[in-house]
Amino acid sequence: MENKFERPEGNDYVVPFVLHGTSLRGRLVRLSESVNGILTKHKYPEPVSKLLGELLVLTAMLGATLKYQGVFTMQLKSDGPVRFMVADYTSEGHLRGYVSLDEEVFNIEKNIMPDAPMDFLALLGKGYLAITVDQGEEMERYQGIVELRGRTLVDAVQEYFHRSEQLEVLLVTAIGKEMTEQKSGRRKRSWHAGGLMLQRMPEEGGNTEIRLDKKISPEDREEGWRRARILGGSVKYEELLDWTLPPDTLLYRLFHEDGVWVYNVKEVAAKCRCSRKRIASVLGSMKREEVESMKVRGKITVTCQFCNSKEIFSSEQIEKLFQA
Repeated sequence: MENKFERPEGNDYVVPFVLHGTSLRGRLVRLSESVNGILTKHKYPEPVSKLLGELLVLTAMLGATLKYQGVFTMQLKSDGPVRFMVADYTSEGHLRGYVSLDEEVFNIEKNIMPDAPMDFLALLGKGYLAITVDQGEEMERYQGIVELRGRTLVDAVQEYFHRSEQLEVLLVTAIGKEMTEQKSGRRKRSWHAGGLMLQRMPEEGGNTEIRLDKKISPEDREEGWRRARILGGSVKYEELLDWTLPPDTLLYRLFHEDGVWVYNVKEVAAKCRCSRKRIASVLGSMKREEVESMKVRGKITVTCQFCNSKEIFSSEQIEKLFQA
């Protein structure tokens, strides 16, 4: 490599890089414990888990490109069996996501499943993709929405950037179940995911991470982007999921002829923002009759859609909320 790089200790990270002497930058993402933890919290059918896993990779990859304090969110809403799907990534590197399904098509408890395999088009049908950047109360919230287009989730996101942001990007993702060794010494199949992103920055002022040694002609820019797309698109599914292959080695393998600058890793972890205190605050702000209608056998059970954790409030605890 052309610059020093501290290799990540874990298997969940985003690695930013810039192709030397160009205005092209990118991100390499690998997710292991985080994506497996999120997907195994729910009993999603395998095609749905794969789709959510891919959304998690894209969310981490795109969220890490922004320099902000807040939350980057990607969500899809459709008329297909996957009614709603969302993933978000915080500036601290915390990742979460969940899916809402049409229970007439997918119902785990009643063992209702489609007879035929379902691809992206069959799962989502018609709908929209929304990307939201929330930078806190003092900053303006940004949201872009486009119609779902393409035959894959990657197609839909690339179409979003082309139509909504007027930016050219290359996105490659991989997700699957791989054998991993547990702390007990046993081997188990766990979800792993990876992704590669290349982004073509605006000609003027787009690249501040690295100084260009010379002015690049429009023709050379086009040729550089075409070449980078070919090289980046040549990354193999197995390479993205191979945790024995260090990220800097993989990037050098892809872009060594042009030179690649690799920057320090950003660690990623699965972490939900739900809490008992937050739920109690919501319940305490509601009208008493609304809260009373939520009771089952004198208790209220609140389940987080993201992490599937449950918080139970007794009648006495609810009464104390109103007294407070």
